[in-house]
Amino acid sequence: RDGKQIVFDSYTKEWAPQLLIRNLDGSEVRSLYSEKDYSVMPFDWSPDGKSIVAIRNKNEINELTLISTTDGTVRVLRNIPSELFMFDNARFSPDGRFIAFSFVHDGNPPHGDVFLITADGQNENIIAGHPSEDRLIGWTPDGKNLIFLSDRSGTWDIWSVPISGGKQQGEPELLKK
Repeated sequence: RDGKQIVFDSYTKEWAPQLLIRNLDGSEVRSLYSEKDYSVMPFDWSPDGKSIVAIRNKNEINELTLISTTDGTVRVLRNIPSELFMFDNARFSPDGRFIAFSFVHDGNPPHGDVFLITADGQNENIIAGHPSEDRLIGWTPDGKNLIFLSDRSGTWDIWSVPISGGKQQGEPELLKK
């Protein structure tokens, strides 16, 4: 988040999934996380730089997780069966208190929702709930709105919804058709 390092998923020579952290100048590559039979995909750094929000998968179960950037320990925030859903995105709020995430139900038609959960994994809420497919884009810099992509009007448009105290405050507003 400070722009000095990047976290990315990779594979060992034995095809074991891992998360690596590297300085942007290419120096000091280190393995953050690797566990046999788990795939992992990072999404965002916490504002304090102490953790990464990521999706971990094993045996058809997706887990929204926090991975410590100091020692690689994992804390599972939420489980979702992967045969039903595909995670799409996850982002920390600018103050680090909340994590917004979205996933898509692989149905016909597809259905997606945006959720908000506290960084400790409690108090989950659906944001801008609608029978359409909604996909998280991210937070506004001030943390007062979530921006998302939705097909609720029949075309893919960009929407905003106000957030306060981890909850939706008001109706979504169309930003860009």
